[in-house]
Amino acid sequence: MSLDLYSLLLANGIIILGSIFQMISGISVGIIIAPFLALISYTLIPAPVMMASLVLTIMMSIKYRKFVDIKSVYMLSLGVSIGVIATIFILKFIDTSNLNLLFGVLTLLAVFISIKIKNIHLRGKFAFSTAIISGIMGSLASVGGQLLSLLYQNHPLNTVKASLSFIYTIFSLFMLITFYYSGNLHQEQIIFGFYMMPGFIIGFLISPFFVSKFNPNYIKITILFLASFGGVMLIIKHFWQLA
Repeated sequence: MSLDLYSLLLANGIIILGSIFQMISGISVGIIIAPFLALISYTLIPAPVMMASLVLTIMMSIKYRKFVDIKSVYMLSLGVSIGVIATIFILKFIDTSNLNLLFGVLTLLAVFISIKIKNIHLRGKFAFSTAIISGIMGSLASVGGQLLSLLYQNHPLNTVKASLSFIYTIFSLFMLITFYYSGNLHQEQIIFGFYMMPGFIIGFLISPFFVSKFNPNYIKITILFLASFGGVMLIIKHFWQLA
């Protein structure tokens, strides 16, 4: 599916906003941009936006590298990687006509988890299982990062940014390689990924002008509201198309 210049500019605008929010709050950019990118075209997620977001996560990993929680990063990276492998089998049973509904439901699920679950521990089997589920949700709809954010909710913001960006980088690379060799990543998606990279780069570069001006807690509320709106719109779009 080809996209016109307007759609690509709109996608990059959404990504710039999401990148700024991620730099301020540490929350995964996926939960806010994924539903809106899906409204433009579901072909933009998950692989293309994951590929494009590598430029942001790599830059964040380098910038905050001294704050990385090494012990948790390796365990959670293994968990999300297992989630990617599980997704390959799940994709065999998904009807592409239901993608809008799937993306919308997973987005609302991520928002619900963020609001309702407040006491997830970073260590242990439960955290590992959470990482696997995060890998599945991220591979299906680019909204798995919210679960990982909850694991770090009691950590300093710089630790959150550093550790999550490192995990996202590993997850994105492993997902792209796995999707490519399993036939779920095509040339057109790779091209879309390159087209969306400028949005992440611009967002990263201009975010310092906003970081000190906004309260991260208010930004989190805004992100969850926008994500909920996008998820609901995807569900409405699904049933509208069926009518």
